[in-house]
Amino acid sequence: MIPHPRSGSPLGFPPARAVEQAMLGPGPAPESVHQLLVPVWRVEVEAKVTAAEPYQLIDRYLTRAVAEAGVTTPEGLASFLALDPALTRQALAHLTAVGHLTAEQGDLRLTALGTRSLADGEMYTVKIGDRRIVHFDAWTGTPLPAGSAERGPAGPAPLDTWTSPPPLLAPDPFRPRCAADLTETGVRDPRALSWDVEYLLAHVVRTPTGHLVCTRPHRGAPDPVLSEALDRSPACLSALAEAGAHARKRFAEEAGRWLSRRGLAAHQPHRDPDGVHRVRLAEEDFGAAADLPPLGSVVVLRSGGWFQVWCEDPRARRAELRRRLDAYRAARPRGEEALRAQENRLAGLLDVRTDQK
Repeated sequence: MIPHPRSGSPLGFPPARAVEQAMLGPGPAPESVHQLLVPVWRVEVEAKVTAAEPYQLIDRYLTRAVAEAGVTTPEGLASFLALDPALTRQALAHLTAVGHLTAEQGDLRLTALGTRSLADGEMYTVKIGDRRIVHFDAWTGTPLPAGSAERGPAGPAPLDTWTSPPPLLAPDPFRPRCAADLTETGVRDPRALSWDVEYLLAHVVRTPTGHLVCTRPHRGAPDPVLSEALDRSPACLSALAEAGAHARKRFAEEAGRWLSRRGLAAHQPHRDPDGVHRVRLAEEDFGAAADLPPLGSVVVLRSGGWFQVWCEDPRARRAELRRRLDAYRAARPRGEEALRAQENRLAGLLDVRTDQK
C-alpha cells in the first residue's frame, strides 16, 4: 500500500523547530530528525451524545419553578411567572421533548437530566444516533484528542531539505471495538460505522530513549499520543532505526559540505558531553560568513542529522538573546506571557541565564 499524504500543504514549521523542542525538553539530546507519514484511522462513529448549551431565560425559570417552588401545572406556572399561557405551553413542550420534564397524571416533574442540568447551570440535551468523525492512531487503535489530526495554519516549511520519508508498512485492519475506548465527554455507547486510513505528515525526532512525533496542530511540539504509539510499532521503529543509521553515516560529509559552501570548512562540528554537535565560531564570523543562520540556530542536514552554530563567548550569546527578543517584540504586539515563553525558549537554546542578560 502506497501512503498518500492528507494534504499537499507544508507542515507550517521547519524540522529545526522540532529539534529545538526536544533539546529544551527533559531527557538526552536528540539524535536525528526525519519526515514521516503517520498513519491514522479516520472513523465515522455513531453514539449517544450529551451536549451542553446555555439556558434560555424562560426555560431556566420554568425549570426552577417546578423544582424549587413546587408549581407543577401549565396554568399554575403561567400565573406564578406572569407569562402568556400559550408561550408557557410552548416552552413546556420543548422541555418535555428534550427530556427535562415529564408529566405524571397532569403534574410536571423534573427528569434526572433536568435535575442535573439545573444543578450544573447548563441545559443538557441528548442526541441519539449522533454521527461524528474521530481519528485513531493506526498502530494501537488509541483515540486521538480532538484536533490532533486536523490541519493547522498554513506556513512555509523547507521540505526540500528532505529525502523520501521512511517506508511504512500498511497498518493492521481497524478494529471496530476500539470505538468503545472513546472517552470524550458526553459520548456514550459509541459504534464505528465506517473507517479509512489517512496519512498525517510529521517530523519525527529520534532520541536515545524514544521518538517524538511533531505535528502541525501542535506547532512543532510533540504529540504525546502519537509519540507513544509510534514507539509501540516495530515496523516504524525498524524504518526509523535505518534512517537514523543513514543520518549518522552521512553526517560528517553533509556537515562539511554545508560549512564549505559558507567558507567555514575549517570549523567542523564537535560533539559535546551533552550529546549536541556544535560548530564553534567567533562572534565576528556571524557577520562575515554568507548565509549563516543566527547564533544558537539548529541546522538540519538532508539525511536528518543536525548541529547547532555556536559561540563560546557568553557575552555574544546574551547579545543574541536581546537581539532576538527585540525582533520578536517588533514583529507584532505580544502579551507578557508570550514574551516570557519566548525568552525562556531562546535562553535555553543559547544557554543564557535570564538574570544575567
